[in-house]
Order: sequence, then C-alpha cells, then structure tokens
Amino acid sequence: MKKFVYYFSIFSFWFVLLSCSDEKEINTDATSVNLQFSYTKNAAGVDKFVEDIRKINIYVFDSKSCFVEEYIVNTNEMNGNALNLELDPGDYDFIVWGNLTESYQMCSMKKGITNFEECHLSISCNDDVLNVHPTPLYHGAVYKVKVSPEVQKSSVNIDMIKNTMSVRVTVDGLDIENADCSPYNCAITSLSKSYRFDNSPMGDKKLNYYPGVRLNKDRQLTTDLVIMRSMNDHLKESRMVFTKNDTNGQTQELINSSFYDMLIPASINGDLEIKDSIEIMIHH
Repeated sequence: MKKFVYYFSIFSFWFVLLSCSDEKEINTDATSVNLQFSYTKNAAGVDKFVEDIRKINIYVFDSKSCFVEEYIVNTNEMNGNALNLELDPGDYDFIVWGNLTESYQMCSMKKGITNFEECHLSISCNDDVLNVHPTPLYHGAVYKVKVSPEVQKSSVNIDMIKNTMSVRVTVDGLDIENADCSPYNCAITSLSKSYRFDNSPMGDKKLNYYPGVRLNKDRQLTTDLVIMRSMNDHLKESRMVFTKNDTNGQTQELINSSFYDMLIPASINGDLEIKDSIEIMIHH
C-alpha cells in the first residue's frame, strides 16, 4: 500500500508539472515575421524613421485580441528599418509606440489576459494638471498579420505617424505695461488625456494644460505648447483661455476660444496631419 501511494505521488507530481508547463512549451513550427518600419508622413516627404525615432515599443496581440508580448527595441540596434520577430503560427496585430518617455504612462498589461480594448496610453500629469510639454510621440499599427509554417517569413510594413505637433500662439492687441507678462496666464482644457491602442482619444478625463506665457520681440503675448494630433476629434470641447490677474487680485478673462476655431485658418496653409509645427495669431 505504501508503494502504491509513493508511485501515485510521483505520477501526480509529474502530471501537474507537465500540465503547468504546457503553455510555455516551445512550438517547433514557430516562424518569423519581418517588420519593416518607415516614417514618411512628414513635411519633408522622405523616410525619417532612422533619423527621428530612437526607440520603439512593440505590443503583439493574438487573434483573440489578447496581449501576447512586448518588445522594446533601440532603433540603432536594428538592421536598418527592419526587425525579425519569432512567433508561433497564428494571426497577430502589432501596435507600435515610438519614443516613449516619462511624458507618457502605459496601462498595466498581463500576457494572455489583457484585451486589446483595455489597453491605453495616458499623458503623465498630476491630478489631471500638466505643466510641462509632452515629448514627441509616434504611433504605428498593422492588423491581421498571418504567420504560418507555409510562409516561412511574413513581411509587413508599419508606417509611423507623429502624434504630437508644436503650436505657437501669439496674441496681438494687448497693452502690456512695462513689458511685464507675469500677470498673464494661459490654460488649455481638453478631453485628450488618454489614447486607445488604435490611437483614438478616449475622452475619459479633462486635462488642464498650463504651457506658460512670454513676450516676443514685438512685446506680444506668446505661448508655446504641444498638442496631440488626435485631439482634433475633441476640438470643440478643447479650449484655450488667456487670463490676466489685476492688482486687486481679480482674474479677468481675455480670450476663451475653441481649438477648432483656431486651427481652421492654420489648416488652410498646410496639412495638419503632416506639419511638425504651426503658428496661430489671435487678435484681441
């Protein structure tokens, strides 16, 4: 009887061990996919992937939209614009974020559990208040890439786009005394704090952005800011407000305008999806 118990225990141990390790077993039919990256949607009209994008974070999802793996790659270690990934046979979606920094916060993701629809990236801030400019950010995606033993190496192109755009807003017509801009403030409110992995804004929380102001050489009030291109979906809810604090401690609202109204004249002079920066003049 003791021998039976002993043999049964050994059998049970190996059965459990093999069952737990089944998901980690290496598939001998694993093949590779060749990802070819580019960044051509820019003002120069040439591929600037190597020049502008230093690091990429690649997120892989399976046919059930479950998170499979993350790859973090420094682009100077790549073979030009190309990267090979070894994957088991199947259909995959690839989401790529370029030049991620501390300006952005990634959601918590668990392999085999987190679904594509749950994944998002947010602009880092304290209590929905942003006092620094977000750093340049890039996005790329390719969907339903088939990896199979019949096709030993699938090859797909991922053309990145630049999510961020620099904006300079100048206010003309203010009588600024003694070249002192300290009483003036600028605030931007938007619903573009977080972005889904398909690069669409979630519109979840209001972001309050304070880019600061200065005087230019013509003594005009000027502010420099960085906006996310995808925030254009919420332009009618996004507003720019200039205020002035008087000597009595009262706040006077000088300008309260939507980004939609501000960007329409700028869009006439160029494609907002391509330009790295624009300048806007507001007459007070």
